[in-house]
Amino acid sequence: MSKRIGINDKKESQKSYLDDFTPNPTTSSKPEMARMSFVVSKQIIDKVEAYIRKKRMSGDIYYSKTNLIHEALNRFLS
Repeated sequence: MSKRIGINDKKESQKSYLDDFTPNPTTSSKPEMARMSFVVSKQIIDKVEAYIRKKRMSGDIYYSKTNLIHEALNRFLS
């Protein structure tokens, strides 16, 4: 016999999801690196979006968004 495990309480799952973004230091069970990588990835996304906006404003409207993302990531991560 196998048991199904599910989240019955929607508020509890939402609370857990929100804790990932604003963790409580006394009850946090996730490592600090996971939260730090979220902050870093958010910063990279913001930089890429700013780069795309700048390229579009300067007249590079013929490049696809995928090419611009690739170009931005190569520029910021190399």
